[in-house]
Amino acid sequence: MLVLYLAICGLVGVCSFRLSGRVLCPPVVYSLLWLFGYVAALMAFGWPTVSNVNYSLFALSAVAFALGYFACFRDQDKGTMASGNNDRKTFGPLLIAALVVSLLIAASFLSKAVAANALSGSVWTTIRHALAAGDISLSSMEEYGVQFICVLFLVSFYLAVRSNDLKNICFAILCSIPLAIVFLFSHRGLWFMELIAITAIWIYVKRPWNGTIVRVAALCVLVIGTIFVVSTFSKFGEVAFEDPVDFVVHYAKLYFAASFEAFSRWLDTEPALLMGDNILRFPMVVLNALGFDFMDRGLIQDYIDIGDGLQTNVYTVLRFYVEDFGILYGLLIQGALGFVYGALDSSVLRSNCSAPATLIILCLMYYPLINSFFDDKFFSITSSWIQMLFWSFVLTRNLFIVSDPGIPAARGCGEEEALS
Repeated sequence: MLVLYLAICGLVGVCSFRLSGRVLCPPVVYSLLWLFGYVAALMAFGWPTVSNVNYSLFALSAVAFALGYFACFRDQDKGTMASGNNDRKTFGPLLIAALVVSLLIAASFLSKAVAANALSGSVWTTIRHALAAGDISLSSMEEYGVQFICVLFLVSFYLAVRSNDLKNICFAILCSIPLAIVFLFSHRGLWFMELIAITAIWIYVKRPWNGTIVRVAALCVLVIGTIFVVSTFSKFGEVAFEDPVDFVVHYAKLYFAASFEAFSRWLDTEPALLMGDNILRFPMVVLNALGFDFMDRGLIQDYIDIGDGLQTNVYTVLRFYVEDFGILYGLLIQGALGFVYGALDSSVLRSNCSAPATLIILCLMYYPLINSFFDDKFFSITSSWIQMLFWSFVLTRNLFIVSDPGIPAARGCGEEEALS
């Protein structure tokens, strides 16, 4: 059965590449994600375990996602972007004001770290411990400022990449300062989201050959892997292992294979359906704030023992959907998400990257796509997505981004050669 699952994922990836002409295509990325998961689970748990019929749902989700995506994708979107607007864009007065606001927010973050004596040793770990212990507390405005700062940097990065103008590059460097400070107070997922987004923005705007895309993606994976390893040692370094290799193997299994087996074992328990409590969590939280009394089940799942000394509460993205209304519903949600990605991707391709808000949202959404390996980052963080959508559209309006005749015209993506 495992061979069949691998073949389905491989076929989805190859067909998606042939139809789109691009390596950076959401269904290609999604099928590769599940292929990697199958291989990781095989190495961790063995052939009989991974051949369980429950594991077929990952391959079927890749199929559903691809079908939804190509329901929006058109032949004219293949390979190259359409010719479009080559306006010379730069930052306007309101974007400069936004930078000043972001620096003030970052200064507020730093002042709290200084007051808590948290700028010592491993700064990120120290600050995270201080946040957990209550020694540092962030106001609602500061928490909302995180998404603002992240989107601001992506807007500045888009301007720098599109124009290659020194002024825009320097502005992006300035915008990276508050971002770096915010990172010290954030979980690794935010780092990965931003890194994946800037990689995707560069690829969409520059439109290099597929070989270059693979090399750039490999570099992104290497950086993420390095951050992951270093931060994991920082976070769990006190755990006793006689051999450092055992430490690496243990956490490699825990992070890259355990979620597959956890989902399979959870499905074997024939769990009761939640009838929409997961996907409707945000509306229910809003209604509760207005005086209603809906049960909030939270986002933290129960731990499950999957053998070999491993326990996890991560079940891949599929549990979040399947737990609501069952397997068919879970696959339909995957198809619906594919449709959304197809609509965004086609819009970006046809607009020649001249609609930065749409481009930034699409590139941000590559993170939850990849994070499907672990859990849902679509509906479980709806409030964060609303904020990022809001700031993406606000920070790319007139007076935030303006035309500058002094900047050389950006080379239109439609002028690039085909990628297929």
